[in-house]
Amino acid sequence: MDEAHPEAVAWARSRARGLERQDAGRRTPVGMSRLIEPGGDQVWWVPGTPDEVTPAVLRELGMSPPTVERSALTCEVLACCLRLCWTDFASSPWPGIPTSVGAVTDVRALLRPTQSWEKLRDGVTEVARRLSASGWLLWDEDTGVIRLGPRVITWPQTDLDQFAEICRTLPSGTSESSA
Repeated sequence: MDEAHPEAVAWARSRARGLERQDAGRRTPVGMSRLIEPGGDQVWWVPGTPDEVTPAVLRELGMSPPTVERSALTCEVLACCLRLCWTDFASSPWPGIPTSVGAVTDVRALLRPTQSWEKLRDGVTEVARRLSASGWLLWDEDTGVIRLGPRVITWPQTDLDQFAEICRTLPSGTSESSA
């Protein structure tokens, strides 16, 4: 490791590996946000970008957003996860509270009552896997637990205000189909 340039190494690792947890005792590199995990012994370093960055600059930095497959489904599942994990719309969504694939599927079932619960759950699973790989969600496939990922800290306040309004309109209850 290059001890003379630890921040450059941290940025290079972030670009190569994506978001990773770090020990809480490590100093956060300049230009990255520090998100403390519940429990406090681990943190996430989330690379920041200046306001008004264009897609061309992001590509140049190697930070261009990935192409979203099945964008309507992805947006719907992310919105359901936000609705369940973000409990106080007046504060930051991070870290939120955990939820489950089943609970997210229940909310989707209320939005799409004509689809089978199993098909809806398969869609949640597909999207949770992709969003977890990119840091938007944290998903433990073994337990089915979903949390909001550290990338949610990159949303500007104007977007959070809009997301909060959308979340207020989404159902939060349980459908009868999963019982």
